[in-house]
Amino acid sequence: MKALLLNGSPRGKNSNTLLLAEAFLRGMCCEYNTITLAEKAFAPCNGCMTCWAKGDGTCVFQDDMQEILQAVFEADVIVESFPLFYFGMPAKMKAFTDRTFCLMQPYHGQSLGENCCTFQTPRDDRLGQKKLVLISTCGYTDANLMFDAMLRQYDLLCYGRNYTPILCPQGELLQVQQLAPQLRRRFAAVEAAGQQYAQTLSLPEEVLEDLRKPLVDPRVFEMIAQRHWAARNKEGQQK
Repeated sequence: MKALLLNGSPRGKNSNTLLLAEAFLRGMCCEYNTITLAEKAFAPCNGCMTCWAKGDGTCVFQDDMQEILQAVFEADVIVESFPLFYFGMPAKMKAFTDRTFCLMQPYHGQSLGENCCTFQTPRDDRLGQKKLVLISTCGYTDANLMFDAMLRQYDLLCYGRNYTPILCPQGELLQVQQLAPQLRRRFAAVEAAGQQYAQTLSLPEEVLEDLRKPLVDPRVFEMIAQRHWAARNKEGQQK
């Protein structure tokens, strides 16, 4: 089994979320390739629909997307890793997602089915055989409601919850060394989830719920956040 890790964080290799994704893949113990979208040059989709008009899915832009899509086709499991930005994807991740539009068959006006996305039919049957794992962190106290809008978009793209969402709150704490015991437990849990996923290509809801638990008590997180922004405001006023 071969995996592709798509790092969609604007921070690139300094991403907090990337730490979780790498722990997950360590647990999977599989061969994987990493593509950091921040290091790639590709245009956003301009909605010209040429990929549908030509009939073969060829995009008008010839850029790094060709390399990325080739890696997608070569992988069995796609792991998308990025932080939550304003209840959605970061801009580069959204641009990548929009550019995959060319991989779908044209929509001919058919009524939407139960999955509400009957027009999302891949041109290539190989796409339907791939597994998707979504790993995302947010800077909020807990994960409740924060990811709802993003998950709705993925549900539409993936014919329902046909992917594995690993969602973790308090993402900004993932590199705070003072929380070393909590971090060891979290990374160990994510690695164990990767090991389990490699065996079953899915994770039970109780495992996903456990990974959604906050790293620290919400009151502690609030204190950390207040101190952080007090320090940042002081720095900003001194510049």
